[in-house]
Amino acid sequence: MGDRTDQRFEGLLADAVRSPTALSPGTRLSGGRYVIRRLLGTGGMGVACEATDTSRNASVVIKTLTQVTGAAIYQLKREFRTLAGLVHPNLVGLYELTCDGDVWFITMDYVPGSTLLQYARRHRDWTVLQSVFVDLATAIGAIHDAGLLHRDLKPSNVMVTPEGQVVILDFGLACQATDGDAEVTQVGSVSGTPLYMAPEQAAGEPINRASDWYAYGAMLFEALCGRPPFDGDRQEVMAAKQSQPAPRPVDGLTGVPEEVRHLCEQLLSRDPQRRAGHPEVSAVLPEPARGRERHLTGSGSGVFVGRSRELDGLRAALEQTNASHPVAALIHGVSGIGKTALER
Repeated sequence: MGDRTDQRFEGLLADAVRSPTALSPGTRLSGGRYVIRRLLGTGGMGVACEATDTSRNASVVIKTLTQVTGAAIYQLKREFRTLAGLVHPNLVGLYELTCDGDVWFITMDYVPGSTLLQYARRHRDWTVLQSVFVDLATAIGAIHDAGLLHRDLKPSNVMVTPEGQVVILDFGLACQATDGDAEVTQVGSVSGTPLYMAPEQAAGEPINRASDWYAYGAMLFEALCGRPPFDGDRQEVMAAKQSQPAPRPVDGLTGVPEEVRHLCEQLLSRDPQRRAGHPEVSAVLPEPARGRERHLTGSGSGVFVGRSRELDGLRAALEQTNASHPVAALIHGVSGIGKTALER
């Protein structure tokens, strides 16, 4: 009944457009808990700002709406529901969905670093970029394993931290997918970014996991060649993807193994049935053994100090689950005490 109620709520407020309070530096939200520091970027529906969470003395990102309508609030709520509970070192962590007057917003991890393309332009060395694309493939696999399709994978949605950790940031178009490679029908207008969306997605046809892997291939092509596989305005790009095969990634970065270039071609196949996916990517770009586990915390630090008793309890619970004994662990405490960091 929850989704039906949400849809009814969306319909009632669809015409009630309001402009939210301007989030200029110094603006305080939630009774002063969040203090806006700077604008990070704007999109079709949302605005992202860096803010200080004064209760934890940590940087967070606040994503709010450019226009407050029933449809926009519903979409923000869907995004939060999609990602809430999905914890992975290569996926941005969400904290809460709330409102302050007319300002509806999501709070999430602040991820320092550079976008995928910025990183690729600075590091013209395949041995460096390979680890980035291994992590990105791992993140996409985690999204799919959770029963989701991202639908808007692009370089500006992928951040690389100073330590080289890849984090996918934006899930505004993510949707639930059925099991396996079953297709999801797109409803309404085509959503996504033409340079990176798959041909079937650009044509408004049903999509599946292969559509996300096409976007991965487009980002890999651009990292290798310094340009996207197709270029031009929106209509030109979308038309070219329907009628032309993607060019072979032969120029640009040197020292790239031939099997990587061939994988890129397979990822950009117009036919989703012939397109490479996670098994093919993992075969060419296997995940290396790492000496340490990398996690992201809200403060941007990878160091977790204290809580030894609580950690011992969680480790004991994990051992029991590994032995096929179900365990329920209750983590409780006041807001901002560090429950999320402890869980991770």
